[in-house]
Amino acid sequence: VRCDDASSLSSSSLSSSSSSPSSCAAAIDDMKGSAMLQHRVAMDPSVWWTEWRIPRFMGPSTFLDAKGCALPVEVGRIARQAYAGVCFVGCSPEYFRNQILPWVLHIRRFDVRRDILIALPPEDELDGDVSELRLAVDRVSAVVGNVKLIHLDPVSIPFHLRIRMDGVQNCCGWREMRGLALWAVEAYDTIIKIDFDAKVLSSIEELFACNEAFIGARGLVSTVNGGMFVLRTNRSRFEDMLHLLQAATFDPLHGWNGAGPMMLEDGKPVSGLGEETLQGWMTYYWYVLNPIGKLVDTGVYDYQFCMKISSLGSDQAFHPTVRGCNSPSEAKIVHKADALVNQRVAEADERIRERWPELFALFGAGGVR
Repeated sequence: VRCDDASSLSSSSLSSSSSSPSSCAAAIDDMKGSAMLQHRVAMDPSVWWTEWRIPRFMGPSTFLDAKGCALPVEVGRIARQAYAGVCFVGCSPEYFRNQILPWVLHIRRFDVRRDILIALPPEDELDGDVSELRLAVDRVSAVVGNVKLIHLDPVSIPFHLRIRMDGVQNCCGWREMRGLALWAVEAYDTIIKIDFDAKVLSSIEELFACNEAFIGARGLVSTVNGGMFVLRTNRSRFEDMLHLLQAATFDPLHGWNGAGPMMLEDGKPVSGLGEETLQGWMTYYWYVLNPIGKLVDTGVYDYQFCMKISSLGSDQAFHPTVRGCNSPSEAKIVHKADALVNQRVAEADERIRERWPELFALFGAGGVR
């Protein structure tokens, strides 16, 4: 975000300290400095490669044993349930071939009934043509069924928050907040959002059966990781989040709206990774402002580099069903693989290639054939 962007934004989106070019530049320098401080704290390998940071706003009642949710899911509800991945800044044909196609097929191995959504930014915010991507999705859907390309509703982020979100090393800056628009996809009741770099290695049917407003999973150094979450769609909820964001404040020392950093390290509040964008906002909204969010076992539903975490099982202090990294063979969604699960991931990759060789042949280096 640059100061000359301010002219195209409403004055209500700017703090008083950034209403002129010179003061705007000073505000940007200050905010980026604070944001980079947050990033350094969160990324300190001497801390987060050795143990979990403890979430400040969670206790035993926060954790959910998804295996206990009612199964089977009623047939009539399945048409209103979907998996979704979000292209925060658009998806190239190469990205579709290398990431999205395997992602779709890993899901389809275990669920042949529910829709799989590939969510793009609003049409008027796309940088390029998506005709080839649309053709690719149609070709895949013709083979495996019910794969759909959708455009999300616009997500308006005020200028002072965009500065912070774009000033830290993360996936996509403020564009990560486009994930909030999934709440407005009311053609479905329940959506499981899974990052395109994650792989589903087993059925996760039980997550659709859990009747909760929001279900997340712990991150390595974040209270909620954006790689997997389950939501109940609700346009009013989406509009409420956008409304709150217009007047929201954030800095790494005081967190969202002064609630403080979301993690504890040796009893002291510290910022989590991505706390300035989607991960932090979801933590604030669902576990602080509206403390009805639930967490499922990360080791099962959002596996991440478990061999580097010596005390991942410490979450058992919150809930006895949490296995964490103590049982990598139980991982159902692998987000960040390591040696403990690499063989399972490789076997899963081989199975989808054996089952759908025509799709991998269809998408060569030159695009859709």
